[in-house]
Amino acid sequence: MRTDHPRILSLLLTICLLGLVPRIFAQAECNVWGGLRGIRVEGELIAFTTGLRAVPPDAAPVGRPGLERLIFPSFSHETNTQVSSGAMWPIARNPNRFFFTRPRGVSGRVSYQDAGPGLVNVEVDVSANTNVSLAGAYYYIHVRGPDYSGATVQPLGGSNGFQITAAHRQIEADFDSPVDFLVKENRTNENGGLVFYFPICVGGLTNGQTAHLKFTLKASGEIDKTPVQIAVDLRRPGSPFEGIGGNIRIQSPADPQEVQYNLDHLHLVWARVSMPLDRWRPDEAAETTNVSEHNTAVRQAMDTARTLNDKKIPLMISLWSMPRWALSPPTNRPNGDGQTSHLNPEKWDAICQSIGSYLDCLKRDYGVEPRLFSFNETDIGYQVLQTPQEHADAIKRLGAYFAAKGLVTKMVLGDTGDPTGVDFINAAMSDPDAVKYLAAVSYHAWRGGTVEQYTRWGGAAKRLGLPLLIAEGGTDADAYRYQALLLEPWYALNEIGEYIDICRYSQPACILEWQLTHDYSLLTGGKEGRPLQPAQRFWQLKQLDLTPHGAAAIPVTCDKPAISACAFADATRGGCAVHLVNVGPARSATISGLPANIQSLRAYATDGLRGMQELTPVKVSDGAATFTLDAMCYLTLVSAP
Repeated sequence: MRTDHPRILSLLLTICLLGLVPRIFAQAECNVWGGLRGIRVEGELIAFTTGLRAVPPDAAPVGRPGLERLIFPSFSHETNTQVSSGAMWPIARNPNRFFFTRPRGVSGRVSYQDAGPGLVNVEVDVSANTNVSLAGAYYYIHVRGPDYSGATVQPLGGSNGFQITAAHRQIEADFDSPVDFLVKENRTNENGGLVFYFPICVGGLTNGQTAHLKFTLKASGEIDKTPVQIAVDLRRPGSPFEGIGGNIRIQSPADPQEVQYNLDHLHLVWARVSMPLDRWRPDEAAETTNVSEHNTAVRQAMDTARTLNDKKIPLMISLWSMPRWALSPPTNRPNGDGQTSHLNPEKWDAICQSIGSYLDCLKRDYGVEPRLFSFNETDIGYQVLQTPQEHADAIKRLGAYFAAKGLVTKMVLGDTGDPTGVDFINAAMSDPDAVKYLAAVSYHAWRGGTVEQYTRWGGAAKRLGLPLLIAEGGTDADAYRYQALLLEPWYALNEIGEYIDICRYSQPACILEWQLTHDYSLLTGGKEGRPLQPAQRFWQLKQLDLTPHGAAAIPVTCDKPAISACAFADATRGGCAVHLVNVGPARSATISGLPANIQSLRAYATDGLRGMQELTPVKVSDGAATFTLDAMCYLTLVSAP
């Protein structure tokens, strides 16, 4: 996770308090880096992608894929208009990460205004703050193969545009003046399709020079409103779901009030806090035992742990930052994105002593004993890099040290940067001397995973007989850079949809939201005298927590890919819960296989306008229930024992 603190670019305030126009009906879905994800029509996303690209003098517009993201993106959404802006030049391999100064060169700004059903007005501006040599700056539209296979392209009658027509989708682009565009086959990924490039300017730009492009996009197509069939299987109960949790790292003056609000209004069954070892023992020679010797970061971390412990919330403590003396010389991250370091094997005794002294102080002076310990995201090298064997060795080394000192803290297996790191845990899983020190398995949800990856994580936890924790829940680790995105209904639904998929296939004991502080806020308000108020993502977490604690995950099938579904049943007390996330249009839905003794289900809905709003109860007859599943909505059906 990133740890710096940009200011909030824009906040969506609650409609009821401040009278803003509802944004659930926004048609254009902006990805904040200057492009669209598509245009939504009657709740269904007509998917295509767009963006801006500055092209070097020696490269064709499609010569370097992946360079269309604006650097340092700024994003805002006011009423019916979304605006993204940022730097386009110089081009870098991974322009959205690890920049500390704004580059001189070309900047881009794009505005998307909802103008009617399926219709969006687009305005693009580029400007230079120095002389820049370019082949040109382009706006592009990418239509993917699966949806646009066999598409035809024709001039748009009576205008300066064109029309892309496929079997079930149609896109029109209409320009203010004639525009020469380039069409290329996309060969950069398995989705294929066509890419249309429109020049905003051709050739280089001089200092202060600007260019402008204005056009409209219109999307239409078949809207799938056919009924959905969902079935649950009570005969095969899986792992129990304990509830929701959260990460708390105090890093901003705005954090304490948001943390307190969340602690007051959410029921957490797990929490994760940091161990700032780089601040605890910055000098290897120092014999640190007393928190009073240290700076605010250490005291805040320990105070946070005590606050959570006083609320009887079990704690996982994780190491993000190691002191320089404990690390080997820097090396490249596995993905080539910056540098990291392995632990210095010659310093293991001092590392164990340093970590142990921190836990001793936490126990002695604060009355806190974390149940779990982990190094954060060592598979991808976020500050510390480990090989699978180094991960197994660290578990054995620290696990034995904790046991010898009489600490209750045990080790976490994995705690990987995302679900793709499932093979990272194999070495430790196959080593009995490592397994005996484990008390949980963990991965982080960033960037999502496949059904196969989710399932393998759940299977690993079951084989070890340990709970699976999603120690960091979220879809975009960089969202703190453009916090207005956190308030977009589609973003919120994608996040809870990912959690529902994880519950279905991984069957975790808990999902810990990243995080319950200001940078990834679940709230709005808190400034200029405005009270804190829950936003959509807050209500989604609270709604997920309607699941009876301890209820077992049960298999569920759903015949529509636009709907994420998971289900839980409590065989002991008779309760059950079904969670459905619909990112498409409204439709009728039927659930079968429900417990025979249930006659009705309480229904709760969260979307861009509603926060865990209770609806009319759904009747159940012979284990089946039929109801309306609203467009772009998270629905929970729950029965009390």
